[in-house]
Amino acid sequence: MLLLLIQDVQEKPERLFKFNFHHQNQTAMNYSYQELSWFKLSLLHFLYESHPELTENTDLLNARSDLASKTYSEAVKNGHTQQEAEELALKDLYHGLHFSKHDTLVTILWNEFSRVIPMGLAKEFAIRILPR
Repeated sequence: MLLLLIQDVQEKPERLFKFNFHHQNQTAMNYSYQELSWFKLSLLHFLYESHPELTENTDLLNARSDLASKTYSEAVKNGHTQQEAEELALKDLYHGLHFSKHDTLVTILWNEFSRVIPMGLAKEFAIRILPR
């Protein structure tokens, strides 16, 4: 499928700009500023950059940010320094999210198809071609 899309763009480059790159990330706009903790905002930014398919998963966002906040508070109560507590909390916040299919695909597009797909559009193109 990727090769067909790339061939299509090579034959008619104007089609690249006609793709409907509707970014799934409307989540941040659905929260008021009071609702976004630092951990939630940090995770939302990370998901937006590396796991755009997960940005609408409010259960993940809420559970992970709540867990990280609780981990941080308990670590401080147990005598850890602020930096140690933050490190423990971030482990919970980003657990299992280190590998990103999206980032891998963007890197491939940048390295192998940079003449066809401009770097500025590689992230949106990756969102479009990743399986849902």
